[in-house]
Amino acid sequence: MLRRLPLAGLILIAFSASAHAAPARPIQVPRGPARCKPGELLVLRADPSRFDLAPNGRLEGREPGLRAVLARHGLTRFAAVDPGVRGGSQVLRLVSDRSDFDPRVAARELAATGAVRAAAPNLVLDLYETVPNDFYFGIFQWFLRSGATKYGAGFSDAWDLWKGDTSTVVAVMDIGTDIGHPDLASKISINRGEIPGNGIDDDGDGYVDDTKGWDFGTHDNDPDPTPTFDPTGLDIGFHGTFVAGLVAAAPNNSQGIAGAAWNCRVMPLKVSDSAGEIQLSAVAEAFQYVDIKRPAVLNMSFGTTDSTARDFLQALVTDATAANVLCVAGAGNSDTSAVAWPAGCNGVLSVGATDETGARAFFSNYGPWVRVAAPGSSMWSTICRNYTVIP
Repeated sequence: MLRRLPLAGLILIAFSASAHAAPARPIQVPRGPARCKPGELLVLRADPSRFDLAPNGRLEGREPGLRAVLARHGLTRFAAVDPGVRGGSQVLRLVSDRSDFDPRVAARELAATGAVRAAAPNLVLDLYETVPNDFYFGIFQWFLRSGATKYGAGFSDAWDLWKGDTSTVVAVMDIGTDIGHPDLASKISINRGEIPGNGIDDDGDGYVDDTKGWDFGTHDNDPDPTPTFDPTGLDIGFHGTFVAGLVAAAPNNSQGIAGAAWNCRVMPLKVSDSAGEIQLSAVAEAFQYVDIKRPAVLNMSFGTTDSTARDFLQALVTDATAANVLCVAGAGNSDTSAVAWPAGCNGVLSVGATDETGARAFFSNYGPWVRVAAPGSSMWSTICRNYTVIP
């Protein structure tokens, strides 16, 4: 773990910032129960000795108590969320045929049987972002420059000590990264186990031609962003590219910006679907991918205050940590002390945001569950150019 500590110090601002620019207004994340996909329940690591999982997708329990729970909630069908080519599927989506299905009650009762490691509704998670009125307004990269302000990160001095390593990979789990962006193309991690474009899963990880990350929202090998609209109708498809730029935009190339982790690489993991939603099922599958690929760091700029996701996300984080992956998550931008997950999970480096004065940014969440704070306001970073951002 010692080799990770300098990296964590270098890239903290990337995780606190998410996608902020000045002037900006925060998107208020709804408090209380989150939206979830109707009729769906996610389970992690179902005990194969206690279920009958038929090839046609029919689901039954092998003991009376489990059968009673499944029957009570109309859970009769299942589908694997992840390919499951290494040791069997880890995540299953259970489907209910009841019109009055309550996934939160079903999750509690199914978890209580001990037949699954964790269960949760298929929640729609909130992207942590602040909508900028002008993408390029503000002090240019004040958060990096040494001496520009005593509240910046002083990266010039940090880079004199360590610039990162090309073998160190930061996975950006977000709504897509523009892998052809001039400031990012050379910094995208390449999966050398795959032969590009041959239509074969060369490395046997369950994903075909995953040479530059994966899209878990629409299930293909193109993690580029697409137009994604927030509740106000603004296109925020730039978010993942913005975060990736803060992490590792190519430095010293006479264009654009310099990312925090000078020599490190980015693994794009897109988890938004065609509707722009981040479903917990896509996040769970992306975590399974992380467990296989083992990047040094996993960045997450999304979450939920719905406590029904806590144990499920904690199990995913625990597995990633066991795979020697440092999980880093933004605390959120709703100016509240309410705990959000995955930032509130044990083992996660949760990051709040500070502004140019060194104070807590007005939008940043706070509380004892937030481990560290770093510059995260009036940021400047890469914007996707694979499609036109709608003003």
